[in-house]
Amino acid sequence: MKTEMVIGLSLFAVLTLYSIQFLIRQRSIKVKQQRINTLAEYNILCEEVELKARRKL
Repeated sequence: MKTEMVIGLSLFAVLTLYSIQFLIRQRSIKVKQQRINTLAEYNILCEEVELKARRKL
């Protein structure tokens, strides 16, 4: 009986840890994509500002 409980709790702990790792990976992928999108938008804005500054000269 005790060994079954130990095995069951061990499996539960392993599955819980794997689930947490999966969620962390998904979150990091999402954050990385947001960072890439934000950087692209920033670069576009910088180019627009540079073009406006050139036109004024």
